[in-house]
Amino acid sequence: MKSDYNKVLIILFVLGINSSFVPKIYRSFIKVEKLNTNLKVLKEEKKDILKSINTYEEKKEKLNINYYKEEIARNYLKMVKPGEQIYKVIK
Repeated sequence: MKSDYNKVLIILFVLGINSSFVPKIYRSFIKVEKLNTNLKVLKEEKKDILKSINTYEEKKEKLNINYYKEEIARNYLKMVKPGEQIYKVIK
């Protein structure tokens, strides 16, 4: 009878310990999943930022070529050379 009582106490003790640790472990798994999700999002943002940096680096390198400098001056800044006439095609 006493050994059955000890077994029940041991089982209750083990269940008590498990009931205090299992929720903490579960919350830890949830936190890890959230962090992994955030990490994936941040890696995608990093890829996009690196891609835009490469694009701007290419544009910066093109500015060393006189043709592109002239193209920017004409198209974006609407500049013309002295004595030059601009014609616009109207559809």
